[in-house]
Amino acid sequence: DDPDLLTALASCAVLVRGNFVLQSRLMPLTPALQQARTFVLLLLQKRGHVERVRLEQVFDENEAVTSEAIQMLLEQVATRGTNGWQPKLQDNLGLYELFPEQAQLHSQYWERQETRFAHFLQMYKEATVS
Repeated sequence: DDPDLLTALASCAVLVRGNFVLQSRLMPLTPALQQARTFVLLLLQKRGHVERVRLEQVFDENEAVTSEAIQMLLEQVATRGTNGWQPKLQDNLGLYELFPEQAQLHSQYWERQETRFAHFLQMYKEATVS
């Protein structure tokens, strides 16, 4: 049944704006790139877009997260739009209404990620865009 399927999906995927995306920890990436990818997903979930210039400033001092790696991470989950990089799939907010219990679990996951990435979020917010 659908709620059971959604619960099973949660073991390997997260909801980003109502669409399931493979968890970063399951991607064949270095730990630093898994962390960067999760941060990208958090920005997509929270803001609906990612500004690459700001993202690069967040990871500027991390040699493991190069500009090329950021480009690769963005291309996996987003497309370039007018406001930066936007999710490849349109928002599917109806999923939250159909399955509120599962949606709540994913909302709690994103709240934990906001706490985990609070420093990155602040750096992203304060980054300069020319």
